[in-house]
Amino acid sequence: MTLLKDVALHKDRVLVIVTHDAWIFDFADRIAEMDDGHIVEVKEARLKAKG
Repeated sequence: MTLLKDVALHKDRVLVIVTHDAWIFDFADRIAEMDDGHIVEVKEARLKAKG
């Protein structure tokens, strides 16, 4: 997770992770919910995880 976080925090970079595992949500600053291949909601999130 540290490697992914380091990549995502570089200027002008974006990291997109597609998963069904909710534990990753704590690392996100934005969460997009999808249904049947379409984005139905985008939420701003606060970073909670340290590692």
